This record gives sequence, C-alpha cells and structure tokens, in this order.
Amino acid sequence: MEIFEKQQAAFAASIAPTFADRMADLGKLYTTIKAHENEIAEAISADFGHRSAFETKLAETSFILIDIKHTRKHLKAWMRRKRRKVALHFRPATNYVEYAPKGVVGILSPWNYPFQLAMAPLIAAIAAGNRVMLKPSEYTPQCNAVIRKILADVFNEEQVAVVEGGAKVATEFSSLAFDHLFFTGSSRVGKYVLRAAAENLTPVTLELGGQSPAIVGENYSIKHAAKRIMVGKLLNAGQTCIAPDHVLVPQNKISEMVQALLKEGRKLYPSIMNNDEYSAIINETQLERLRHLRDGAVRDGARAYNLYKGDDENGKMMPVILDHVTPIMGVMREEIFGPILPVVGYENLDQLIEFVKGDDKPLAAYYFSHDRAELDRLSGEILCGNVTINDTLFHVAQADLPFGGIGASGMGTYHGYDGFKTFSHAKGVFRQARLNAAWMLNPPYSKLAGKIFDWLS
Repeated sequence: MEIFEKQQAAFAASIAPTFADRMADLGKLYTTIKAHENEIAEAISADFGHRSAFETKLAETSFILIDIKHTRKHLKAWMRRKRRKVALHFRPATNYVEYAPKGVVGILSPWNYPFQLAMAPLIAAIAAGNRVMLKPSEYTPQCNAVIRKILADVFNEEQVAVVEGGAKVATEFSSLAFDHLFFTGSSRVGKYVLRAAAENLTPVTLELGGQSPAIVGENYSIKHAAKRIMVGKLLNAGQTCIAPDHVLVPQNKISEMVQALLKEGRKLYPSIMNNDEYSAIINETQLERLRHLRDGAVRDGARAYNLYKGDDENGKMMPVILDHVTPIMGVMREEIFGPILPVVGYENLDQLIEFVKGDDKPLAAYYFSHDRAELDRLSGEILCGNVTINDTLFHVAQADLPFGGIGASGMGTYHGYDGFKTFSHAKGVFRQARLNAAWMLNPPYSKLAGKIFDWLS
C-alpha cells in the first residue's frame, strides 16, 4: 500500500518524536474526541441499529479519554531510561534500558466496541512514538467516518492513517511488513493474521476471546452474584469479548441461580424491545448466528428462560438463560457474543477446576467468593487472561493493569504502561567506564583472569 511506504519513509527520515511532541499529539487527540462525543455515540447507534448512548460513553469515549489522561500523566516516567544492575566483574560500567519506537504499526480493530478498540492501541502506539495505520471493521462505517475525521484533524497521513475495506483489504493489510501488528477479533481470524505476519517476521499482539466463566462459590450470595453477572452479560447486549459466557454454580443451586438471573435482569432492564438502554445486535448475520446457538441448545435438550415473553424485534435479541446444557452444545464451545447465558452445575471444587481447565484458556474469568483458600486455588490452577473477583468486566477499566489473553484467547498485553511497552523496543545499553578492567578478558588469557572467573562462577 502506498500509505505504508510513505509512513516507512517518514519514520526512516525522522528522529523519534520527543516527549513534548507526544504530549502535544495526545492532548490534541483528547480535545478532538471530547468535541465529537455526541457524534461518536450517534454514529455507533446508527451502525448497530440502536446502541445506548450511555453505554457508548461508559465503554467507549470516556474509557478512551481517561486512558489518554492516564498516559499523559505517566508518559515522562515511562520514557525515562531504566537503570539495570551491572555484574560485579564489569563494574564500574553502567547498564540501562531505553525505549525506542518500533516504526510503523498496523492495528486491526473489531466492530463490537468500534471506537474504544481502535483508539486504545492507537494511544499506546502514539505514546511509544510510532506511526500507525488503522484498519477498522467494515461493519461500522458510520463510526469509521467519525474516526477518520478525528484522526485527520490531529495527525497527517504520514503519522496516522485510516484504511477501510472488507476481508480482501484486511488480508492485504495483514500481509504488510509492519514493525508490529495488533489485532482484536475472533480466534478464527486471528490465525490468518498470525500466518500472514509470520511471512514478514512481524511481531504480533492478538486480543481474541473464548468462553469466559463466571464461577460462584458455595457460600457466596446467589442474588449478589446474579446481579453483577447480568450487568456484565447484558452490556452492549452481550457483544463484549470479556462478557461472562456461562455461570458455574453448586449443583444444588442451579434453579436458584436461574431465577435470580431472571429477577436481577428484569430489575436492570424493566423492558427490552422498547428500552433505549438495551442495545441491538450489530447485524442480521450475527443475530442469526445467536438464534442458531440458542435454538440448537434447546433442540438438544437445554431449557430456555426468556427474560420476558416475546420474540426478537428490530435487531434486538431477547436475553435468555439456559440450563440442562451439555459440554458438546455450541453455547458451551463457542464464544457467545450475545445475550445467551447457560448455567452449569458442579459438585465440588476439584470437578469445577477440571471442567474449566478442559476448555481453551479464557480471556477472562470471574470468581465470586470470600473464601481466601478457594480464591487461591482458582487463581493458581486456572490459566486465563485476566480476572475480576466478586464482579465482572472491571479489570478491563484499570489503566494500570495489563490486559490480554493467553493461549487461544490471545498473546501479548496492552493498556497503560503495558501498552507503551508493547509498542516500544526495549533497547538494552551497556556503557563501559573510562577506567575498567576489560583488558583482562583479552587474549593472551592470563592465569589471574582464570582464577577471577573461577571465583565469580
């Protein structure tokens, strides 16, 4: 792509942006986003058919504005050289690490949070001093238009550029010899991105998904857990990569949990189809996929409990709780990405841990317990990207925590300092002192040097 070549040439011809340059860019980006908040919410709602304006503010624009403020507050410290210890036999030399921009970064962002998941990695890449090419999802053209306008107001195309298009453009984009490639999306597409990047030995960060469990301990309040789980599940109608995909409860509490989830869901959303706070499914293809998952589970023996009577309307899907599910059902094998919530029973902690470990490593896990020993076992034996204890989703909003997956749920992390490091090259530097004993390591090797190394080792 011509834009890529221009950015490569511009990076090669210039020195790394200074602290002042980066602060100015981030400051202008903050001001421009702030001025377009309402326009962003309207655009995303148009792309979805309907999206709650408050949800967009909560999970997209405010999220990003807070991220920029956090980055600007800490950027000087992040950029500072970090001293490292020097081995005794090399003193009085000094060691330090300095962080250099990688070059031209590619970002492939998804449709479910089209503003947040495009801007968050971009902020980190700019803070690290890179040039960026952004390929947003073709499913959110209205939001993409606003993103393009915002970025054009702040950056010239040789620093940040937006590239739009469908699968063909995404394939070509992934094949460019970026200095780093960042992808958020499905595990299926992530495999193609990784293969394409491998041809250029491009380092890759993959933010994927998988089945994220909500685990409720034996002695934890079912009512309280149900409320927090439904808040996390129904945000953006479940179209969240870290939404709870299923609930694990003691076997004798399945019915109690199902009824509590329904009750708490109705409190949160007194209606669904005419409720402006409940979002639509992004498009008919995704809606049909979700119906297939729901109906397939029922056909194979699951019981379905709709939040309210009535069918899906106007692109909105009626939230549904399932029990009597089995591990082979699609709702237990695929990342759901919608308002379908299976409830599964367990007999004891050993069985629970084995059940969760049998799945691919999830992007998130939620533990509801006040028992320290139980929490220690869950945290120690279950590998996952991130954890929130006694709530859902909130780990993603912590600017000072790394966010990312493991195994099938992704590789690499970002947010805050971890994002800055992801898009930086940590360059180790050894500086020899003016007076030193390096001559002792030169041939012809002396007996004294041999004795010194025998003593050191």
